[in-house]
Amino acid sequence: MDNLNFQNEISRKIIKSSNKYIEDAELVDKKVKESNAIYKGKPVPYLYIPRIFQKKDIETIEKLTKDIFSIVNKTIKLYLEEKKVRKLFNFDKKLEELIRAPHYYDTYVPMGRFDVFYYGADYKFCELNADGSSAMNEDKELSRILLESKPLKEMKDYNFKSFELFDSWVDTVEEIYQEYKKNRNEKIKDKSQINIGIVDLLDKTTKVEIEEFKRYFEKSGYNCFIIDGRELDYKDGDLLYKDKKIDIIYRRLVTKDLMDNYESLENLIMGILSGKTCIIGPIKSQIIHTKKFFQVLYDDEFRKYLDEEEIKFIDNHIPHTKTLKKDNDWESYIENKDDYIIKPVDYYASKGVYSGKDYKKNQWEAILEESAEGEYIIQEFCKEAKINNIIYDKGKLKYNTFNNINGLYMYNEKFKGIYTRAGMRSIISGLHEGYSMASLMVEEK
Repeated sequence: MDNLNFQNEISRKIIKSSNKYIEDAELVDKKVKESNAIYKGKPVPYLYIPRIFQKKDIETIEKLTKDIFSIVNKTIKLYLEEKKVRKLFNFDKKLEELIRAPHYYDTYVPMGRFDVFYYGADYKFCELNADGSSAMNEDKELSRILLESKPLKEMKDYNFKSFELFDSWVDTVEEIYQEYKKNRNEKIKDKSQINIGIVDLLDKTTKVEIEEFKRYFEKSGYNCFIIDGRELDYKDGDLLYKDKKIDIIYRRLVTKDLMDNYESLENLIMGILSGKTCIIGPIKSQIIHTKKFFQVLYDDEFRKYLDEEEIKFIDNHIPHTKTLKKDNDWESYIENKDDYIIKPVDYYASKGVYSGKDYKKNQWEAILEESAEGEYIIQEFCKEAKINNIIYDKGKLKYNTFNNINGLYMYNEKFKGIYTRAGMRSIISGLHEGYSMASLMVEEK
């Protein structure tokens, strides 16, 4: 049985005997509300049944990880080496300077959450998130709670297991830092002497999550500080926080926020350019974080650098993407509105995203007209990945079909875990009445 049928069977079984599960669902709800599964100060909305992945799914995901990173790394390398490729992205000079700054370790994208619509054997990418990737804590808390739920406990022929995303990140940071120091011919100090700064704009970050990462770094023996990037000092190439030299920065600060606050983050910017602090991750990750990345992959000029297999992979797994402008396809965008979605080139958390399915023709045309004045891409609307699941609401279990999307966590180019979101609208996010789900692996005993 494939993973979708496996999961749907669990949901159908529960709803047929829903009275048996009400008490457990109520207990799960209480645990979630008392947990650290928090987003913007509130408990996350969730679904009762986790998103379950079998061994063959993990093998598919590990293979796609290698395939997409081959294209990611090639694109970033071409950007650094080829003026024609840099022109396709058309970043401003300040951002380009930061992208081209040396970072002294191999990977260009130390952490990513690559969002995919996973259909089973097949899949389609939605977008790639690099800097600022988040929601590990939501997955950890929901998985911890739902592993103890009655539906899973009843399945005695199976072992369910959660993904580990915190200790593995500490190990990844350690691995990258060792590489950084080796490439700079510098000795590595004892952990107790190494200062790690988790850097973001603290009025925008998910505090409960970065506090959890801080706890794991400290548990491993490091000194760790949560730092608003505007509070960093700069001296002789080093970055300091409250007179302490920072050795490693775990950058949660997304590049858009960095560039929007360029003047107030001047010390951090000088530290990035100096290279004397290990910045995890480098600003080079913006090349694939921007929505322009998919657009460039479909550009005829860029495709001259790709081989046949790379082009085939892109055509099969990455939605066709173009700059939104009044070109020969404009009438098609309007007439076939359900086939398209538009996104701002550089935003996050689904802000400014519009799907043609959600609007009447005249409304959609007005949105296109207005958005074409700014920096937007227009993209093929991907087929929804659907699952059956259950919501606990006011003492009742409600069965429904949901669209879902899987965020694949990549640490140092290796697959480490999954963050699943679901919803009943065409855009799946917290802004659009979305739900979080625990993501679990399953094996027969």
